[in-house]
Amino acid sequence: MENINYQLRSFTSAKRFSAAEYSFLVSGVESHINAFGVEELDFPSGVFDNFQALGTKLKDLVRQSKVSKETAKIQKIEEEIDDLLVAIIGVIRSTMKSPVANKKEASTELYNAIGTYGDAYRKAMRYKMGLVDSLLYDLAKPELTELVSALGLDNEVESLTLKHAQCKVLMDSRSNAKVKISKDKTLNIRKEIDELLEIMVTCIRSLYYKTPTENLTELILSLNQLLAESETNYNQRMAHTKKKEEEEKETEPSQPSSGGENLDTPEEDGNTDNSGNTENSDTSAPSGE
Repeated sequence: MENINYQLRSFTSAKRFSAAEYSFLVSGVESHINAFGVEELDFPSGVFDNFQALGTKLKDLVRQSKVSKETAKIQKIEEEIDDLLVAIIGVIRSTMKSPVANKKEASTELYNAIGTYGDAYRKAMRYKMGLVDSLLYDLAKPELTELVSALGLDNEVESLTLKHAQCKVLMDSRSNAKVKISKDKTLNIRKEIDELLEIMVTCIRSLYYKTPTENLTELILSLNQLLAESETNYNQRMAHTKKKEEEEKETEPSQPSSGGENLDTPEEDGNTDNSGNTENSDTSAPSGE
């Protein structure tokens, strides 16, 4: 074991991470260093204190970006949209059993056109919004409008149209707020943390070359493992996002078509990056420049 050099990796690959992923990594680094004993690492005065303070600020910003005043309103409208979707499909299905021939015929024809939207209320919010978009497009067709009126569903469809429009406005507003928080306020903090991380990495490497103790080796292995796991999570998220975009592109018509097709929620997928923590020399470079 004494012939092996354990190289602490650079954290440059973390620049690709989302604010939440980066914040999680920073918290992990802080925890490992505190557990080791920051006073033993010969950091320049104030470096680790600043690192901790900036990490706390970043964590607060990430938390703010997830909670906004629009969220409660969106959740309420989503529940109303779900109720309307269930009610519309429910009426159509129940009327298909009607002994009145013209109602039974109208409901059967309408169900054949939009029945595949029946489980839209179960989908994730943004995915659901796309389905409702297509559903409303279909229901606006003259031949289906007549069927909606025949079944007495005009008010429900009108309400669904209104709630859908309101929800889109709120979601856009919330997204814009998140972007502003993430872009305007986290960028400078992350740049400062990047600089402090590089200083800390340099100090730990230098100390290890001078006195490669067992405890210091464990710290290096722990930090390398933390970075490798963070990279794996990032890669899995990107793979999932790519797969979701591809599936939505395949199932989303260029202009909404009848029936909504069979749109299932994309499943998670991801590739694994088993970035090694130990090397025989000083060549442990970060994955993803």
